[in-house]
Amino acid sequence: MATRRVGDPDDPSGVSQAAPESAIDGTSLPPNRSDQATGIDQAGGQKPDGQNPPSSEGDESNPRKLLKRARRQAEAGKGDELIETARRIASLLPPGSNRTKLSTRLDEAADAWAAGQQVDFDSLVDLIRSTIAPSTWDSVGGPGTVQPFPGGVYVNASGLLQPRADQQTAAELDRVRASARSPRAPGNIDRPPTLRKVSLPKLEREVARRIEAGQPLGDDIRYLAGLQQVNYLFVYPEEKDIVVAGPAEGWQSDPAGRPVGRQSGRPVMQLDDLVTVLRACFSDSDARGIFGCSIDPRPERLKDVQDFLTASAAAGPIEPSRRNHWLAQLRDHLGEQDIKVFGIPGGSRVAHAMVEADYRMKLIGIGLEPAAVPGIPSYFELLGTPDDATLARRVDTLRWWFTLAYDAIVGTAAGDAFEFRVSRVRVLSENEMLTLTGRRQHTGQSDPINAEFAKNFTEQFAALSARDPNFADLANIFDLSIVAALLRGHNLPGVIGWPMSCFRDTDEYIVLLQPAPQTVESVINHRVYRGRHITAAVSGGVLADPWKMIAADKLQPDSSGELARMLSGTKPLNLPPERWWWD
Repeated sequence: MATRRVGDPDDPSGVSQAAPESAIDGTSLPPNRSDQATGIDQAGGQKPDGQNPPSSEGDESNPRKLLKRARRQAEAGKGDELIETARRIASLLPPGSNRTKLSTRLDEAADAWAAGQQVDFDSLVDLIRSTIAPSTWDSVGGPGTVQPFPGGVYVNASGLLQPRADQQTAAELDRVRASARSPRAPGNIDRPPTLRKVSLPKLEREVARRIEAGQPLGDDIRYLAGLQQVNYLFVYPEEKDIVVAGPAEGWQSDPAGRPVGRQSGRPVMQLDDLVTVLRACFSDSDARGIFGCSIDPRPERLKDVQDFLTASAAAGPIEPSRRNHWLAQLRDHLGEQDIKVFGIPGGSRVAHAMVEADYRMKLIGIGLEPAAVPGIPSYFELLGTPDDATLARRVDTLRWWFTLAYDAIVGTAAGDAFEFRVSRVRVLSENEMLTLTGRRQHTGQSDPINAEFAKNFTEQFAALSARDPNFADLANIFDLSIVAALLRGHNLPGVIGWPMSCFRDTDEYIVLLQPAPQTVESVINHRVYRGRHITAAVSGGVLADPWKMIAADKLQPDSSGELARMLSGTKPLNLPPERWWWD
């Protein structure tokens, strides 16, 4: 008998996940509408139970088709057939740890099923999905290609987020920009255009065609033809097309393995990220496209820090020779902070990129790492000489989080063209009160120094993104989330008759998942003023609520008519049917 799990940490339904506490208050949700009018299959293109299509010889050698069969068998509780299908999938995998892990799990499931015991078939199918996904990365080039989840941090087997030893500096990024040797991108895709256009329906059709044929996806598909920002979204009902456009260039791997522009060093957008946010926006979960992460200290640990600082103050000044030991004790008392991801799978690249950007922002904010550009002094630098009230607090609990700038979208009256203007990212701040038990209480207010840091970070974000790929990655994800919200909020797939069946079907296009980040070493720093300690502990996260950006009262009108003229001038003309990008 099959069982279904509830509260899976990688479940995008958000059942077991929570948003950053202070940021989620007052958030608007999109209407809980039916998508019947759009022509989109809510089941993501999967056939109802009991309607198994006849198998063919090609099906037997295509892991994704076998995965769909296994999914149907799991839903029907057909354990014997599911195990047989899973063994067939395992036989198609290359030798290695993934194949061994799946085979071991299958042996356990088969023994339990034969003994009449309950078997969690859903988790078995999930394991099959996660096992198939990495093989598609291997098939596009094997060792030496850009790694799936590169960046400045990594997550170990227990979910602890840690900085990489080889984290790149701004100087290293300068070297990447200067090292444009042989092209890494195919054909004229390497030539930076004034504006690159990508047809989303044609892109999906090409992805579906390759999956159906058992062919690997090329880097041009995985990296969206080198697109680095979305500046426009155009709708062409007669051509049944939806086009996104923005700057682009050929790519190569940076020192951390991230695919970046060969000249600018800015990360390119990724298909996995697009599909992740599309599924979030078109989900019927309560979140419905609102996603993000939070990094928060544990209340009992904050109480320990308060008690430690009180005892330290009573003991008198710390001798310089003992300062490092004292700092180590302080960090031990605070321990690790918890990471929560909501609205999307915690193991997705989107989740990793959000957590990394948030973590980096906090390190910069309390002076543990320098910003890559001037104009972003740390909290302690802004603090200057604190007053007696600040000194009496001992622990400043600060909350900083990334969100969208909600006045950055221009739209035509017909709703067929949209322009993404100015920076779409901003930082918000709040001061929290710390109770005697270590509980953080929201104040809804930010003191001038805390607000100044958030303002500086927001104003310098565009310049920072040009120098630090962690923040450019976050900006790319925000752009894609706006695209996804526009698609659903304005029923654009229904307008052109695009079912989006491949991108929405989790067993058709498989998004690569890695271990989900769960904890991180606490972000804390301190200074001594007039012999008294000020300790700053930071929490916060990322909140992407693209629905606010596309609300009628937020869209800016195309008063000049320039956007409408661009819509006409960007129309795809005389292109081969299979061509999904052009300049």
